[in-house]
Amino acid sequence: MNHNPLFSIVTVCYNSEKTIARTIESVLTQEFKDYEYIIVDGNSKDKTLDIIRKYEPNLKVA
Repeated sequence: MNHNPLFSIVTVCYNSEKTIARTIESVLTQEFKDYEYIIVDGNSKDKTLDIIRKYEPNLKVA
């Protein structure tokens, strides 16, 4: 059975180490779960990607 999410949430970020964790946690704590979550990083030079990687166990990585 193919499951299509009802909508997409997209976070576009660049050097967002100060805010990306709060953004991801906000999405993950939503009660409604029929969505896909896409994070697009613009080749950050700070610790943004390290922070995103910490959340990988909570995200289905495609």
